[in-house]
Amino acid sequence: MRPEIEKALVLISQKFRQKLSTDMLAEEAALSPFHFHRLFVEESGLTPQKYIEKLRLEHAAHVMVLDPSLKMIQLAFESGFSSPSSFSRSFQQYFGMSPRRYKKEKMPTYKGNSEAVGESFRLTKGMEISHLSHQYFNTQLIHPLPEEIDAKVADMQPSDDGLIYGIYLDAPIHHDPATCRYLIGFSTEKNATHNADLEGGYYLHFEVEGKMEVLREKLMNLHTYLIHLNYAIKRPIAMERFKLNQEDASFDYLSTPRELFIPIIRK
Repeated sequence: MRPEIEKALVLISQKFRQKLSTDMLAEEAALSPFHFHRLFVEESGLTPQKYIEKLRLEHAAHVMVLDPSLKMIQLAFESGFSSPSSFSRSFQQYFGMSPRRYKKEKMPTYKGNSEAVGESFRLTKGMEISHLSHQYFNTQLIHPLPEEIDAKVADMQPSDDGLIYGIYLDAPIHHDPATCRYLIGFSTEKNATHNADLEGGYYLHFEVEGKMEVLREKLMNLHTYLIHLNYAIKRPIAMERFKLNQEDASFDYLSTPRELFIPIIRK
């Protein structure tokens, strides 16, 4: 992918709720609006504004399942739409059903408890609520596929602390991981070069191993766990952190323990 377009995609992923004009994105990419528009369509298959709308709708679909208590007007504004009517109309066109019907059909049945484990995924530490300061990252955009992550890590120059960060811009428990966006890279200072950030606040923090997408229902139990603590998931964007074994050149994402941070808010 051309770096100018990748930069624009990362910016959109972070700020899709805001008003982002094609001229603004073209300026960020240091291209003329005409040239930027043409290259963006070539790389993504969509115009910039259609791509932004797609992210807003997929975000809304994810949030309504995570927090079914949200009213439609809250969901519309939280996802970047100017009104509930424009949100409902766009949602119907994109998903082929109304938001209410989508929520009814996709709402999972919660079973078991938040400590449930599975064959390909397991919690290796207890869950806790942690507070993080605003985080800044220098990253590259890939898909959250184990083979892609392994290949990217192999090409990366390890940081002094050996820590690598991954940011899920889409949830692989709701979407095909091959279509999801995942930022991978290193933490950096605010004033240093960075292309992604994560807002400060409270996060549900726990450690995992294996594939997240194979355990959709058991991960959704986290929502039940949070309800008991009077919290709700704030954003579907999650961060994971793992440490390279600098004495061992080999790396296998699926067998590496990863700390996962999911943003939450007090209800």
